[in-house]
Amino acid sequence: MPAAAAYPWIQLLLRAAVNLFFRRVEVAGLRNVPREGGGLVVSWHPNGLVDPGLILTQCPRPVVFGARHGLFSYPLLGALLREVGTVPIYRAMDVGGDASDQSRRLANRMSLEALAQRVAEGS
Repeated sequence: MPAAAAYPWIQLLLRAAVNLFFRRVEVAGLRNVPREGGGLVVSWHPNGLVDPGLILTQCPRPVVFGARHGLFSYPLLGALLREVGTVPIYRAMDVGGDASDQSRRLANRMSLEALAQRVAEGS
């Protein structure tokens, strides 16, 4: 799935925000990002949405993110996440309290399979 037409504009807006809030951004290991085909960037992100935003602005090619499905319920943030092609992740612990263990695992597996499909497509 190609990046949305708005992706470069969102990236530009986020770059402006990064320049406003950070004096310097240091990127290590950029040479390890494949020029084509799928790849996986794994980030521990204690800073909430700051770290994914930095990855989006610094990566030389479009990035597909997985994000907790609850983030999609916020109007502006949800629209932004959908526009950049973020895959909602349904964690087993987030699926309704009355759901069976089997349906929790299924929701989680389907989320991860959707993300794996995007990686296989070369995202």
